[in-house]
Formats: sequence, C-alpha cells, structure tokens
Amino acid sequence: MQIGETVYRFFRVPDPSSAGENIDADSMPTVVLRRNGTTVGGASVTPTKISTGYYRASVLIDAAHGWTTGDTWSLDASYAVSGDSTTRCIGGGTIGPRQTGDGYAVLTHAEYGLPTIASSQDVSQNMLQEINSTTGETQSTVSGLPSASQVAAAVWAYASRTLTGIGSVGASIAAAVWAYATRTLTQTAAQVTASQQGEIIVYRSCTFSQEFTGLGDLSDASEIWFSLKRRGELSEDNAQIRISLTGGLERICRAEPDAGYAAYGDITIDDDGNGDITVELEPTAAALLTEAIEDGAYDIKVQRSSGRIDSPLELGTAHIRMTPSHAV
Repeated sequence: MQIGETVYRFFRVPDPSSAGENIDADSMPTVVLRRNGTTVGGASVTPTKISTGYYRASVLIDAAHGWTTGDTWSLDASYAVSGDSTTRCIGGGTIGPRQTGDGYAVLTHAEYGLPTIASSQDVSQNMLQEINSTTGETQSTVSGLPSASQVAAAVWAYASRTLTGIGSVGASIAAAVWAYATRTLTQTAAQVTASQQGEIIVYRSCTFSQEFTGLGDLSDASEIWFSLKRRGELSEDNAQIRISLTGGLERICRAEPDAGYAAYGDITIDDDGNGDITVELEPTAAALLTEAIEDGAYDIKVQRSSGRIDSPLELGTAHIRMTPSHAV
C-alpha cells in the first residue's frame, strides 16, 4: 500500500444464532482508519453493503493526512446485531515507497540516502555523467539511451550480481532496479522467480503470500476463490488448498480444516478496478501440507453480485514442496 492509493477491505457480520451464516447489522457499520494506532482525523471511510451481512470498506491513503513511508495503517469496523455492539480490526498493513511515472519507487533521501529520481531521463543523464567523469569525454545531450525500466530489466536478467563496485551510478538507478518487480520479505527467491514465470510455489510450514494482478474489474465481486490441486480437472473437494474471500481457508489437503483454521487463509482485494488481489496462507495451516506436488494447477474464480460465476480468471502451474526439515 502506498500514499495516494485506495484501501479496499471486505468483512462479514456473523449471525450469532447460526454458525457460519451472515446477518445484516442493525444499521450500516462504521469504519475508522488508524495510522500507527491513532485515528486519522478527516479520513473519509466509505462502507458499502455487498450482500446480506457482507460489506466493503474503502478509504484513500491521503498525503494531506501526513502519511509517510513506514507508517502502519489499520481499519476498525464497528457494528451492532440485535443491540449487541462489536468492534474489530478488518485489515492493516504498512505504507511502502511511492511509485512514479516509469514504474519505479521514488525513495526519500531521508529514509534511504538515495536521490529522488524524477524520470528515466535523469537516470540516463546520471549514467552519462559517470561515463564522462571516467573517460574525459563530454556530451551535452542524452539521446538513444535506455529508460530506467529497460535498465532494471537488464540488471535483473544478468547472470551474476554483486552489491559492491557499482559506483555512483548504482545510487542513481537503485530505485528503478528494486522496484522493477513486486517482491515481499515473505517470499523466497524461488517463489519470486516462479511467480514471474506464471507459476507459484507453496512451502510446507512457511508463509505463502502471492499477488495476482490484472484479473479485471472486481467491483461487483461477492466471492473469490483460489484453489490449488494436483490436477486442474479435479473437483474443488479435492483441492490441496482452497481459500475464499469471505470464508478464508476452506480446504487443506483435500479436507475441511478444523474449527478456527479459516482465519489462516485470506484473500485481499488490493485494487478492484484493475483486479489486483493478494492470496495468503499462514504457516500454521501450511504445516498441515503432507504431499509434495510438482506441476500441479491453481485457478482463481469470482462470483458476481448477480450470482454469475466467472471461471477461471487465472490459471497456472503450482508446486507444493516440503521444507528441508519436512522432507518426504
């Protein structure tokens, strides 16, 4: 999440008299945005009812409210059912570096010690100045030089990498290189590489967190399912992992998980217009995986508010691998 983006969080109001069912709140729930645990005054959080007992909250992370990189955000929803009030957190995260025109992060010098890069022209000019300072040659204009995103692509494709000896050019293009593809600290190097090649890897007992982007308009989505199976043609009951937007973890190792395990799986809509989502499986649930799978299949389906199911929005290759301490 970055400054200037809109947060979307879906939440349900459980029916206290019927386990697993939703119920409408007595009135429209209220949702509060907090920064570092403190309520953000003036932030306009909009709750919307999607279906019975199922709501969506949205709010802009507005720079006018003093957000900075590294701040934490959270949303607290308050509602009442038959007069009994409940307040709970429905989502949260950390504000990351901002994105700019060429698709790379503008890292603030105060936090990262790097210059602000206005465009790929600046990157190319800095490279040229470095060359001129070494060779003694001069050139007054920049033409035909690669853009920042092209430089980043070339760097990440290069066979050998080192963090030393890159000179001042490295400081100039660091933002573009590190922002070239989405990477999270919960992903292993193998997971990052696989996700860029249209496949995913889930490791037993490890956090699985995977972004899927460009799935199309999700503004009218009432349900989303992520399924991972040994073979794509198998039924949903045979899914090794099945996670839904409203129900959390629904299947693990082809079985319904024990009570309380639903919370260990989650789907978050990051951008409903573009169709960007994040699927997560917590280590507690991943520890239940007992079968290693190579070249399995995953898919993502969505149910619209009209009841229509669009299937699939995305298909791909999936692997489940045992960690060294759980080798089969």
